[in-house]
Amino acid sequence: APTGYELDATPVTFKIEKEQEVAIFLTKENRKVADSSDIRGNNPTSSGNKHLPKTGETIISQFILSILGVLLVFISIKFRKKRNI
Repeated sequence: APTGYELDATPVTFKIEKEQEVAIFLTKENRKVADSSDIRGNNPTSSGNKHLPKTGETIISQFILSILGVLLVFISIKFRKKRNI
């Protein structure tokens, strides 16, 4: 059983008959173990910080910088061609 769950060791019995065409559907559920860390009460679990974590922010800034770099190269090539004509 996954962490925090109690394994139900009760066997599930079923019968497969010869030439059976219909599938048998079985369901087995494990119970969650009540843990002292699960009891939250009135105490907030966070430090009161309402901001989301800044994940992937460097990738976005690198993407924007890359686009700006390509635009600058394109503009400089156009400007040089126009200047030489």
